Amino acid sequence: MNKKYTILIDGHSYLYRSYYALSHIKNKKNEYSGAIYGFIKMINLIIKNYNPKKILIIFDSKKKKNFRKKIFKKYKSNRKKMPKKLIQQFKKLCKILTYFRIQIIILPNTEADDIIGTITKKEKKKNKILIISNDKDFMQLVNKKIKIIRNFKKKPINIKKVIKIYGVKPKSIIDLFALIGDKADNIPGIKGIGKKKALFILKKFNSLNYIYKKKKKIKKLKCKKTIKIIKKIIKNKKKIKLFKKLIKIKKNIKFKIKIKKFKISNILIKKIKKIFKYYNFKTWVKQINNKTWLKKKINKIKKK
Repeated sequence: MNKKYTILIDGHSYLYRSYYALSHIKNKKNEYSGAIYGFIKMINLIIKNYNPKKILIIFDSKKKKNFRKKIFKKYKSNRKKMPKKLIQQFKKLCKILTYFRIQIIILPNTEADDIIGTITKKEKKKNKILIISNDKDFMQLVNKKIKIIRNFKKKPINIKKVIKIYGVKPKSIIDLFALIGDKADNIPGIKGIGKKKALFILKKFNSLNYIYKKKKKIKKLKCKKTIKIIKKIIKNKKKIKLFKKLIKIKKNIKFKIKIKKFKISNILIKKIKKIFKYYNFKTWVKQINNKTWLKKKINKIKKK
């Protein structure tokens, strides 16, 4: 028996991925449609492969005055504005997604990460969760009931895979990136502490909080290499505390949106077919005509 899943999609993460991977695609009217095509293809794969109980697409709000920007002005300041070609596609995509009857959530001054984190806290009591995103920050949420999908050709990322990729358990991801930084979010990390040194310390002491609590005891250790890194961590305590706040995904965002169940029967096929014709998505139009669209065996996700 196939278990039902709640699917949480980090909207902007996959939107940009589709845009840059398929930037050449246009329709007969010379309108760009690569981001739309890539995003809908992903939705199709989710429905066919996982038969989800719920699907939610979460986008960052247009305004960037979130709490992270307030406490660290350089946060994500290295990111460019959304390209005009993508803005045009984004507006049209949102309309198309309403025909899929998929919930879209955007909250003022709130990042998608925190909305997703809050939803996982509620949903994991009822269902298993798959988060669709390329953002490595989500690795901190991975547990027995929550997995990450980066690539649909590979198995979802579980606890073992997080350890294999990053060298630490999900609970230590925040500490790791507080030390080594995150270029994507413009978080500098601590100068002189690279991944090798950070992993050495986290494997030895498990967490940075432990180091701060037991600093007197740790300072008495004979290993000079360890002491040198520890001193740097203690010296930069305020910076590390700030970086951890930036990296940590919130799970207590307040919103009154009711999460609805997803049903294939509710999809507005005629309107979607019209859109597919407009953008020259011929294969999908053919599949709708042949009644084979979204018809596929459901994949089993192994417990690992």
